Amino acid sequence: KILVEELLYIKGEGSYTKLQLKNERLVLRATLKDFEFLEDYPELLRVHRSYIVNTRYIDKIHSKFLEIKEFEIPITKEKREDLLRRMNTVR
Repeated sequence: KILVEELLYIKGEGSYTKLQLKNERLVLRATLKDFEFLEDYPELLRVHRSYIVNTRYIDKIHSKFLEIKEFEIPITKEKREDLLRRMNTVR
């Protein structure tokens, strides 16, 4: 069982998906598409074709990537604009 509150990001790599949690990383034999249902959680957002992030843990947003702890996550221009809109709405 994985709590959304513990999830930093999910990275799809072909037939495998890496789940980066606060204190551990899990690798599962599943595609990122298998995790798309998580986008129903308001704090989770797909920011790139290979990444879903937990917006609660974003430290910085740059033009082409964002930072969550020591991790750099690529972000598309369109998703960056969506993310900034979403964060402005929340504040």
